Amino acid sequence: MDELDFLKQHWKKDDDFPKVDKEGIRKMLHNSSSSIVKWIFYISLIELFVGLALNFFIPSDSNSEFDSELFTLFEYILSGIFYIIVAYFIFKFFSAYRSIKNTNNTKVLLHDILETRKAVDQYIRFNIYYISFISVLVTISMFFEDHIFERSWGEALFMVIAISIVMLLVMLVFLWIVKLYYKLLYRRLVNKLNKNYEELVKLDEEE
Repeated sequence: MDELDFLKQHWKKDDDFPKVDKEGIRKMLHNSSSSIVKWIFYISLIELFVGLALNFFIPSDSNSEFDSELFTLFEYILSGIFYIIVAYFIFKFFSAYRSIKNTNNTKVLLHDILETRKAVDQYIRFNIYYISFISVLVTISMFFEDHIFERSWGEALFMVIAISIVMLLVMLVFLWIVKLYYKLLYRRLVNKLNKNYEELVKLDEEE
């Protein structure tokens, strides 16, 4: 429970409970927002290191018949683009954290909260789109690895449909897990940021 929510509960129950002035509330919201964005930054950083570690420790299937220099190069380029974009988002989260932490201006704080919220949404969508794209590529590569198109057209059609359905189901389940993960972590943090934003707007309107 946030400090402000804790105080509100006590104010409702006990009129004699010490009140906090607007500046004190604003400071609490400021500290809370800074802490939330810091956690967003930490989580995204951990995700990056986990991804790099998995790439390092899990060897690629170099014995695959479908493996080629061109395909390997494409794989490296795709991974490079992915990590560059992830690093860009991490930089944005870190910049937002530094800005929120160091500002005393309510308008700047509100702007930073909105920017962080937008960046988190973009980060989540990017990861989901990337996973979907990779799933499609994996499905296509399976067609070539199994030499499906060298078989009779009837058998090839059946194999294409069967593999596509299986991969689609796997992708949907995996995306559901990913969305659940983001909902439990990022969305939860963003919802707290939204609450802080609304409280700050209320304070500004009352002045």
